[in-house]
Formats: sequence, structure tokens, C-alpha cells
Amino acid sequence: MVNKKFSPISNPNTCKFKDFFDHKQYIIYFSSIRTIIEDNWGKLGKKFESVGIDRNKFHTCMEDLNAGRNDADHYDAEDMDDSPENWEIDDVTIQNFVVALNKMNTFLEMIK
Repeated sequence: MVNKKFSPISNPNTCKFKDFFDHKQYIIYFSSIRTIIEDNWGKLGKKFESVGIDRNKFHTCMEDLNAGRNDADHYDAEDMDDSPENWEIDDVTIQNFVVALNKMNTFLEMIK
């Protein structure tokens, strides 16, 4: 979604790809990034596949990254009194997060 408070207002049809990740220009949720890439896998997935990340692996990585984000449920990690009872991230979730993060970081380094 274009951030209309940003000036000049960005045009998604002509902007650079990296501009989509500039929170001043665009308001995009983490889950939206996954959906956009998966919905356009024929075009956007080629870069992932070129480094050994197929569509299923991409989906799994994005799910694991989202599950391991401490802000994913919009709770303050330092205010446990205001957090749900089962909000703490378990070891398996954080291990999956680290593996996915490393895989995505490797991908981003390779496409620079």
C-alpha cells in the first residue's frame, strides 16, 4: 500500500524494487510480502530458485520467520503482564526462525 503521507508519492509501477521495503514510501506487512511473492512466483520466484529455494521452502522460511518475530502478535516483550499466557517463543520456533533467517540472508547477499 502506498504511504500517502510520503512526498513525493511513489508509483508502484515505476519505482525500484527496493523502494517497496522503504517504510516511508510503502506500508507493507510481512505476510503481504510472502503473499505477493507467492502469487507472482513465475516471475519473482526465479531468483529464489536460482539459489536453491523452491516455492515450498520459501513458504516455510517465511512462516518460520513470522513465527519467530517477537512483534508478530503486537505485544511488548518487556511487558509480560500485557501478553497472552502462551506468548513466549519456544526453542523449536526460535531454531526454525534462525535457520530461515540465515537462508534468507544468504539469498539477499547473493542477489546484491
